[in-house]
Amino acid sequence: MAPEISSKFLFTNFGTVRPPSAEETRVIHNANIGDPASVATVHALGDLSHVVYAPLGEWSGELILIDQWTSREGIQQFMANPTIREHGHRLFSISRPGVWRLGEGFLHYTINTSASQADRFLALLHGPVTSLDAAKLAYNQVFSQRISEARKLGLVSHELFIRLPLEGSPDSVEILGIDSWFKPDGPRQLYGDPEFRAAFADVFTSPPQTWVLHRPEGFWIEW
Repeated sequence: MAPEISSKFLFTNFGTVRPPSAEETRVIHNANIGDPASVATVHALGDLSHVVYAPLGEWSGELILIDQWTSREGIQQFMANPTIREHGHRLFSISRPGVWRLGEGFLHYTINTSASQADRFLALLHGPVTSLDAAKLAYNQVFSQRISEARKLGLVSHELFIRLPLEGSPDSVEILGIDSWFKPDGPRQLYGDPEFRAAFADVFTSPPQTWVLHRPEGFWIEW
């Protein structure tokens, strides 16, 4: 297989954890995924960053890990490593991994923020689309027209990623939208607008999944 060319690759894991509390989850995460030997291994493979998020609100047992990588090949080696897989098994009872590349041709934004706008929340949207061309047309039109409005509601950045198939997975064109915000209510105000939603009526083949996420309390080993 030829190397996949992209300016940015992500490995994501949308999982349900084994521990009953956020604090126990934090401890197990730090002892396993944050183990120094494991961190050194993934760094050597090209893992540039590892961040931890959970759905906004009361603890639900859901944890979302997002890692940025230099290449698809590094992610594949990471996923095949038995020690890394065991660490993930200790943390998650249900694991839904995904590998993504930045969607070329999609509109992407990163907006400078002031010191008073340091809080960060993520709004994620994931789902299968009829075609990348249809998704690109809808997203680029909506976000080019409403970027000023979104900024006032707290938008910091907007990125679109395209799923790379895992071995044994059925073919499907799926996208992952990741928007960062400094206001937790901003996503609801923008995405809940009927006109905004109507623009994507014919883009997805089934209703997409959505999350609004925050950084869980306590010290989590990240890089």
